[in-house]
Formats: sequence, structure tokens, C-alpha cells
Amino acid sequence: MNKTIYMFLVLLLVLAVPAIGQTAITPGNSTADQPKDASNWLELLLAAEGGGGFFAGPSQPTAYGGLKAGLNNFVLSFGYDRIHAQNGFSGELTGMIPVVRFPGPQKNEFANYVRIYAEPGIGNRAGGGGFGPYLSGKVMVALLSDNRLRLGSDSLPASPYIEYERRFPFQSLGQGDNRITFGLMLTFCRSC
Repeated sequence: MNKTIYMFLVLLLVLAVPAIGQTAITPGNSTADQPKDASNWLELLLAAEGGGGFFAGPSQPTAYGGLKAGLNNFVLSFGYDRIHAQNGFSGELTGMIPVVRFPGPQKNEFANYVRIYAEPGIGNRAGGGGFGPYLSGKVMVALLSDNRLRLGSDSLPASPYIEYERRFPFQSLGQGDNRITFGLMLTFCRSC
């Protein structure tokens, strides 16, 4: 399962790399003429997500569904999951650090692009199956457009994303779970 996840993430990066060439600055253009990157810092984020994964020892399937609300690239997540066939609820605080964007800023506000965020966090899971407080590491791959980042835009308001998460419980950092979630988010940028 780990190999499949890593191969999927590498495949996404390989497919997005050719788009880097679209953002090259030609000798006639100045950097002052280049549009700003509206997806660096998100003023408001609302999302719904669902997915699954596996517990790292002994390996067992897990399921997850949750909601996110964020302000200024800090996100509070609430979720319901099943670990060891036991229900539980979790709350988590993460930061959204913009890592890379393919292609770079464009003048066409309707053009789609891929934005990757790193999301370190801390949380607590309550319910059956154990766990308790934990550290979290996430990678989010979102399909955005500048137009969808603007409040009241004419286009479809929701942006799809895929997120990989690894949780490390304080009581046993070698244990924990891995999951992949798919979701839709409403995002509003600070500089739009």
C-alpha cells in the first residue's frame, strides 16, 4: 500500500513538471508584469472530505469523513473515523504551507493549476480503538484557479483536492495510520 501511495504522488509530480516551462520569463517581459500568486495564503477555507487507508501495525483498513474550516492558512479539522473496527472522532489543528505550484501565476484567471501544500499539525482522537493525542503530517494536492478563489465568482466555486495524511500517536510514534482523502473546498484568497 505504501508503494502505491508513493508511486501515485510521484506520478502526479511527473505529470505536472512539463507545465513549469509555461511560466518562464522571456527577455522582453519584466517580473513586475507577472501576475501575483493568489493561492499562497488563503484567507478562508471550507471543505468536506472522505477517504480511507490503513493502520500501520497490525495492518487493518480504516475509513474517514470530515470537515475543515481555516483562516489565514491555519486549518481546524473535525472528523469521524473507524480504526480497529471502532468508531472515533478527532479534532486537529494544521498549518497550510504553500510548497509549489504548476504552472506559475498566469494572466488568465480561469486557467487551472495544481498547488501543493505541506500541512504539519497536532490533534486528538477520542473513541474506541485507542489513539489519543497525535502529531500529523499531510500533503495536499489541490486543483485551483484564481477565479474560484474569488468570493462570488461566476465559475464553479468548489476546488477538488487529494490529501495524504500520516498520524503519529504520542503513546507510540511507530504506530498510527495512513490515509488518502478526496474532497471539495471553497477557498478565498487574501489578495484577490
